[in-house]
Amino acid sequence: MNKNTVFSKMWFLVLLLVAFVAGCGGNSSGSPSSAKAITDYSLAGAPGTIDETAKTIAVAMPNGTNVKALVATYTTTGAGVQVGALAQTSGTTPNDFTSPVAYTVTDASGKTATYTVTVAVALSAAKAITAYSLNGAAGTIDESAMSIAVTLPFGTNLSALIATFTTTGSSVTEGAAALQQVSGSTPNDFSSNPTTYTITAADGTSTAYSVNVTLAPATAKAITVYSLNGVAGTINETAKSIAVTLPNGTNVTGLVATFTTTGAGVKAGSVTQISGTTPNNFADPVVYTVTDANGTPVTYTVTVAVAVAVVKGPAPVNLGTAGNFVILAKSGVSTTGTTKVVGDIGLSPLAASGITGFALIADSTNTFSTSSLVTGKVYASNYAPPTPAGMTTAVQIGRAHV
Repeated sequence: MNKNTVFSKMWFLVLLLVAFVAGCGGNSSGSPSSAKAITDYSLAGAPGTIDETAKTIAVAMPNGTNVKALVATYTTTGAGVQVGALAQTSGTTPNDFTSPVAYTVTDASGKTATYTVTVAVALSAAKAITAYSLNGAAGTIDESAMSIAVTLPFGTNLSALIATFTTTGSSVTEGAAALQQVSGSTPNDFSSNPTTYTITAADGTSTAYSVNVTLAPATAKAITVYSLNGVAGTINETAKSIAVTLPNGTNVTGLVATFTTTGAGVKAGSVTQISGTTPNNFADPVVYTVTDANGTPVTYTVTVAVAVAVVKGPAPVNLGTAGNFVILAKSGVSTTGTTKVVGDIGLSPLAASGITGFALIADSTNTFSTSSLVTGKVYASNYAPPTPAGMTTAVQIGRAHV
């Protein structure tokens, strides 16, 4: 076999191989893409966790997030994305994530894949006691020390006191036995300090407050807090007086006071007073006698003032263009002494000759004049237009409201 024959066969094989490769790859450029994945997803900056196998996306949002109209930011390899019949645009289209939301991703050939997005809002971590009282005596809450201090009258039985409290937590328990607490209902023994309250948040975290109860000395006999109809009184301890101002129209003849005292007992005249229960007539000052454990009294005088009604005048009158003048007259304006007018003066239908004593200086437009006695302008019916028409309108409006 000669060289030319071998060379020709080699070229034939090369051409055959090229034709085969070209034939195998001829449809690749025309086939539509089958890609239809969501490769990245977030809501309000919170990234989603994508499970490609299960076709699910989980997003955790901060506590308090309103999920009714969240806008997703996402990346997809598909040709289009829909939620129901609504086409989605990343960073633009809002959806309600109160329930799981199904995203349908369509590839270039029209085939679809569905991703289910589930949003979980974090539970609250709040677990504070924001208000606390025992037997009507308000506690002093020290949030930094997680402690509450309450002072009760001398001789108070501490063995079964009921606390009234407000909390941001989901539950409250007391002591090692974790006795469930209900504000205004559950009694506890406060004879041994401290009493420990455990506040549990919705997210399961907890914190503890220590409540320390102190009995006032036997000589204590003060009113430390006082209110009527929810209005706090101003206590002057030196003068032993309490002042309360109530809204206009309040009937003061049968008001019930809420108060806290360090004394052993309180009376108004001969009537024993119970905070939040006993009514009194406050038309005149009421004298409260507070007695300590030794029987020694002190008196507080409570004076109630009812706010005076605010009398509203008539509605303001719209003076129109008449309101542009501080002096607006029909028959003349004059001055004979020291005068200083701040604002404009107007006269109509009388001409400018009816304005005397002002030494008027006509403006070059002859639509108004000026005067050293006037900080403003002077107008009259005989000045150049549009002054006459404007003056006629102003006078007519002014006359209608006289």
